[in-house]
Amino acid sequence: MVEYMNPSKFSLGQKLKHLRSLKKIKQLELAKGICSVSYLSKVENDLIVPSVEIKDLLLKRLNLDTNSLEFNSNFHNKLNEWQSLIVKNSINEAELLYKNLLLMIGPFINIELQLKFKLCTISYFVTKRDFIYAAKAINEIEDGERAFSLETKYFFNRYVGEYYYYQFDFNKSLEYFLESVKLLPTGMAEKSDQAKLFYSLAMAASKSEKFHISITYGNKALELYKSLYNFKKCVDCHVLLGITSLKISNYEDSLLHYKSAKELAISGNYDQMLYIINHNLGNLYSYLGESEKALEYYYECFGNDDEIIEEYKMETIICIVEELYITAHIQEMKKWIDRGLTFS
Repeated sequence: MVEYMNPSKFSLGQKLKHLRSLKKIKQLELAKGICSVSYLSKVENDLIVPSVEIKDLLLKRLNLDTNSLEFNSNFHNKLNEWQSLIVKNSINEAELLYKNLLLMIGPFINIELQLKFKLCTISYFVTKRDFIYAAKAINEIEDGERAFSLETKYFFNRYVGEYYYYQFDFNKSLEYFLESVKLLPTGMAEKSDQAKLFYSLAMAASKSEKFHISITYGNKALELYKSLYNFKKCVDCHVLLGITSLKISNYEDSLLHYKSAKELAISGNYDQMLYIINHNLGNLYSYLGESEKALEYYYECFGNDDEIIEEYKMETIICIVEELYITAHIQEMKKWIDRGLTFS
């Protein structure tokens, strides 16, 4: 991490020289038609102070304006924009902005913003599923965790929780997520970011078989996504709550969540989600011993399955074969076995 120096100590000349270096523009190219090279050199070395007119012309040549000299402010705004893109999973846009931030970071950027940037790289690389770089980012900053501010600790626990989730260490992931919730900065985190945290926590809790924690935070995430009119994520929440409710034998709540998910999936044309919902509804009725009803939903999975991966289809076919065996529909069972064999 670049050593922090107080931006107020930097002169106009130093800032101009830094901006010129970022743009990879030589002094001759920048000075042409505005001033002499020797004049520009004196400006950059703080031997003279340029007039407002020359300063503005130099910045214009760099495709910048006076505001560009406010390094911390500009970096802060770009960093917030980058965080939002990561939350939205807009990877291509986030990658472009990441490269831009790498160019901007330097001695003019204060240490807190540099640390926040480093923290965000954990989430960025986890989102990209680049876990080697995510682990490197964690190792680089975790030694100084005790000295973090509360807000920084929040982001650290949040992003490390994401990392461990995708390492399938769900207990450790849940531990970090719960700590981040304790530190959640009031009024500072966007609703969409809070919703993502609550949903991630609910997923980790479900995988860790902490089902009541999962239901609590699944409902919190659902309410936030409703307020944001993010119906696709509402479907995800309902499915998670349906699965978790089934795990604790709360069949009524499980059914309600699956039906709510199905209504939203149909209205939003979320075909892949609809497949998963119908499969889970089949599982629910199978648990209840209602094979005919279970088969109804399993069959519905194949109504529009063009974009469904083969592993999902195979899992559903196995469920269909099991229910047909239970109900002694042997000929129909053989047909589905043959259909399953086509995937091998």
